[in-house]
Amino acid sequence: MQKDFKPTNIAGKLAKEFVHNPATPIFAIVILLIGLIILLITPREENPQIVVSGGAIIVPMPGASAKEIKKIIVEPMEKKLKEINGVEYVYGIAKDDVGIVQVSYYLGIDKQKADLEIYGKVIQNLELLPQGALQPIVKPFDIDADVPIIAIALYSEEGKAGEIQLYNKAKELERLLSGIDNVSKVNIKGGHKEQYNILVDLNKLTAYHISLVQILNAVKSTAATMPNISNSTKDGEKLVLVDIAHGINTEKDIENIIVAQYASSTIYLKDIATIEKSYNIQSLKEVHLKIRDKDGKFSSSIPMVTIEISKFGGTNAVFVSDDVREFFQTQRSNLEKIGIKYKIVKDDGDRANDSVNELLFNILASTVIIGLLIWITLGNKESLIVVSTVPLIISLALIFLFAYGMTLNRVSLFAILLTMGLLVDTGIIIVENIHRHIYDYGDKGSIDDITISATDEMGNSANIATIAIIFTTLPGLILTGMIGEFMEPIPIVMSVVLLSSLLIGYTIVPYLAKKIMKRKQK
Repeated sequence: MQKDFKPTNIAGKLAKEFVHNPATPIFAIVILLIGLIILLITPREENPQIVVSGGAIIVPMPGASAKEIKKIIVEPMEKKLKEINGVEYVYGIAKDDVGIVQVSYYLGIDKQKADLEIYGKVIQNLELLPQGALQPIVKPFDIDADVPIIAIALYSEEGKAGEIQLYNKAKELERLLSGIDNVSKVNIKGGHKEQYNILVDLNKLTAYHISLVQILNAVKSTAATMPNISNSTKDGEKLVLVDIAHGINTEKDIENIIVAQYASSTIYLKDIATIEKSYNIQSLKEVHLKIRDKDGKFSSSIPMVTIEISKFGGTNAVFVSDDVREFFQTQRSNLEKIGIKYKIVKDDGDRANDSVNELLFNILASTVIIGLLIWITLGNKESLIVVSTVPLIISLALIFLFAYGMTLNRVSLFAILLTMGLLVDTGIIIVENIHRHIYDYGDKGSIDDITISATDEMGNSANIATIAIIFTTLPGLILTGMIGEFMEPIPIVMSVVLLSSLLIGYTIVPYLAKKIMKRKQK
């Protein structure tokens, strides 16, 4: 064993730098601390984020039938939107008074680019819209905002609060929930929304030569918001909707609205329609809840209103879920005073936290098993060195993955679990080679030179083996479709973990071997 050994590859050169460097323990501690912090702050989700690009174009045209909407709005719009590069399918829906065209891109297409292309294509072809059509509304898809992470049911067991009261309370809570950090959207399902229903008699419209657009304009002049037209009722009437508390206080305020002049007579809205203060009969979705008691028996169906909360993409589902739970805890007493209770019926944040914690426990258990196996085959000190590098490797990998923007989810942590048997390979072969060099050359050189030369000797082999394993995972990146998007973290995480194991194996392992392993004479 020659003195002042000169390394021949990257492994030996790194080993030489870190074996002689008194700051090596500080470097290791810093990696562990940063890794722990990142473990705590990295967004946790149950599944990896999937980029879904596309949107819906909504074109209202009051008074037009579904057949007319299809011919003059939906079909021309479909034809133009299909011209966009990267669009997978275009799907049109024609209803009375409105046409909707949905555009979906292939998975993986940049969302911002797709949104701009859709908006640009619609603006470029506004001249294709017929006279009477209103300004198109472009609503981009947002999978994070459209898929709620937590849902809370409001209900009243004793019937103290009716469905209208439940809905009104939900709307009040909606405004407060929207102010919670990282909440992107709050949606309400179920309940009875108060509104004025104007049931228009189509036969009278024809007799007075009045159009629905005239009714809309007349009501709009009184109401603070634009009224909406719904589909025909089962009695053949047309339904016009007006929100409560927007410039209209009673049914009489609507009944006496002047719609038109006919044969020197004034036509009031009450002459051609029936007005009632009611609820959203046009889109009513009743949701009921059954509660299991201590004996396992279910109660009878209880009307409820569900509040669904979504988060922004890339944020921590666990934190948002905890904030929402805490908010409802503060509201519990106020709700109970008016006879309303709440129940959490869905919580992806809680499920994500449980999934992540379970996989972290499996990673810890795998580390212990690996340590026992190495202890049986190599010995006490050798196993201590190898096992102590596992948290360092995982911490370093988490740092790189956090910088890349990856979240902690079932797939990314499963990828770490897959590499548990591989990430210690570099450490094992280097420790075993250092052990052999100490035994063979313990009296022929310094412990520093022995450690560096042993690491240098195995460097090229470890590099080739690691690169070969990484290349076997890379084909996973070329998978397309939903499976490709879902499985993308696996090759990325495995590659980062294996490269981190090389770095730790060439820096920390030689230093620990120098400090822990003693010379052995032949």
